[in-house]
Amino acid sequence: CVQLRQSSRQQGRLRAAPGAMAIWRVPTPPSLALVRRDLALAAVRRDGRELWDHAEFRGDREVVLEAARQNGTALTYAAEALRADRQLVLAAVRNNGLALEYAAEELSEDRELVLEAVRRHGMALEFAAEALASDREVVLAAVRQNGS
Repeated sequence: CVQLRQSSRQQGRLRAAPGAMAIWRVPTPPSLALVRRDLALAAVRRDGRELWDHAEFRGDREVVLEAARQNGTALTYAAEALRADRQLVLAAVRNNGLALEYAAEELSEDRELVLEAVRRHGMALEFAAEALASDREVVLAAVRQNGS
């Protein structure tokens, strides 16, 4: 290992000790996978539907969450496991109530989530579980939003 000494006259610059060979370490560039992920994140932040073009990240929660926040219907491209992630689906329906269509079936029975969806887009009622699709409060919220 090379010994380095700091000279106060050089104001913080490092120099090799006499007779030692200086070896400079070049920072390791980020891996290609990290660069691709950063590119995918940038793409879905601009347009969530770009998730379709980044198949290797459809199971990456952070990438899918960013896509869903930008465009709720990007949930259609998410991995099956992420379609069952309540927080992720909630972010998607807050952007677009119709994203409920792409959520895991068990989430169509989640009253709070369905209410949020129909308040954003009344037609999301179509994707609610049967019990909620006939629930008075849910139907009224859908009608109020849709104006019909």
